[in-house]
Amino acid sequence: MCVVPWTPSPHALALAEQLILDADASASPLMRLRQAGRALEIFYEALAKREAPTLTEATGLRLRDHERMVRLRDFLDDEIRQPYLQALTIEALGQRFGLSASALQRQFRQAFSCSINEYRRNMRLLQARAELERGSTIAAAAERAGYGSAANFATAFRRQFGLSPRAVRGRV
Repeated sequence: MCVVPWTPSPHALALAEQLILDADASASPLMRLRQAGRALEIFYEALAKREAPTLTEATGLRLRDHERMVRLRDFLDDEIRQPYLQALTIEALGQRFGLSASALQRQFRQAFSCSINEYRRNMRLLQARAELERGSTIAAAAERAGYGSAANFATAFRRQFGLSPRAVRGRV
């Protein structure tokens, strides 16, 4: 699975502590709104870090190269959301983003700690899990994730999440 390191700031840690200390199921709607605001602020900080890590220290990439990899990741996300489009090859992606296939793969791994194809697979499996949680059939989720075989899908799903697709679907 791709990992983008994030160390919470002292402010985010203080917000998390307030969330824990003020947790009360019978809290007023106003207090629940305050808690939601704190949670969103923590979430915002984590997402902002995903978009703008300390680039040269964290990845070794120049700013321009990192921005290109963020554009590539966004392109891959769009590609995954449209399941009936044929995924571009690494070579075609390289041409589209102005790099050789090997440079593209190397820079993507530096930026996101996984290969392009690992990222694609992980995102498709996350999408399949969300579909299963909404009640989709295992066969439909497998097909949407690009697996021709439900057995291969189940194996990849179990490796990714530690649960079978049936267990996730059974929680619905």
